Amino acid sequence: MTTLKTPEFHLGGLQPLELEKLTLPELREVLPEVKLAVLTLGSIEQHGPNTALETDLAMAHEMARMASARLYPHILILPPIPWGMSAYHMDFPGSMTLRPETVLDTMRDIFRSLQQHGPNNWLITNFHSGNEGIISVAVQAIGAELKPDFFGSVSLALLEPDDIEAQVRKTPIVGHACEVETAELMYVRPDLVRSEDVAAGDLLHEHIDRRRRFFGSGVRLSWSFAEGTRNGALGDSRYASYEGGQNLVEGMMDEFMDILN
Repeated sequence: MTTLKTPEFHLGGLQPLELEKLTLPELREVLPEVKLAVLTLGSIEQHGPNTALETDLAMAHEMARMASARLYPHILILPPIPWGMSAYHMDFPGSMTLRPETVLDTMRDIFRSLQQHGPNNWLITNFHSGNEGIISVAVQAIGAELKPDFFGSVSLALLEPDDIEAQVRKTPIVGHACEVETAELMYVRPDLVRSEDVAAGDLLHEHIDRRRRFFGSGVRLSWSFAEGTRNGALGDSRYASYEGGQNLVEGMMDEFMDILN
């Protein structure tokens, strides 16, 4: 396992613009330069023995901070919403999930507050597949209600470059607490990786294969992650490396920066 770098290494010495860390005079001074406000919808859910429960929250929020640092002072980072839609992880302790209406009401109140003083261009970032449905509803419903100048979302995990992902991936079933996700977290938040306890996913292939067959046919099932893995992990995080994570995250950031620009 590669020696992990410091947690802020991914920022390259730059500082993001973060709302909660500004004083009122500082915010008033910089607000005219801000072009976009970014809110992360996170998730607190088990990631087996390999990474902390805030993995998906950390990935989305840190990539937003990276973008803000690189485009300073044009992107204002809002404090993230830590909890999201994680019902299918609830058989594992520590996982938390919100009701859809709670997520919508929270985001509505945040953006309504933001609208009073600006900016009026908003983006939701996400790294958790379970949030994608409610984010799509939020963009449509809240956008129609509040009518901002711009309102969109980006699922950052979908920006992984296929060629780099193929190099990092060593097992056929990945996507959660696996070698790919663990490697990415090594780059942006190595303090959340438990390198001394890292383990392969203890998979229940019958249930996973059944769900994948349905998924490939466009059918979505109500299911529990415990039906697919005994220890909460997929893949084999023993293959994860800092270098692989750096290549993956920087590849995603290249695409993310193109979107922002």
